[in-house]
Amino acid sequence: RGRFSKLDAERHLERDGVSTLEPWRVTAEAWKTFSGIQIPVRGRVTWRLRGGDFDYYLWEIVDVEYDPT
Repeated sequence: RGRFSKLDAERHLERDGVSTLEPWRVTAEAWKTFSGIQIPVRGRVTWRLRGGDFDYYLWEIVDVEYDPT
């Protein structure tokens, strides 16, 4: 379908004044079509840490407004 299900990257995480590169994942859990264009509308951003996963951000798009000009 050409849609992504997850994106992995390494991101800087600062703890106690020290920055380290840590695994980070963006997951698309639902898709919806707005004006003929399919976009991800729900998902999460997760730090994949040694001590376990930490969901940093949960997101959901409920409506899209655009300027067609």
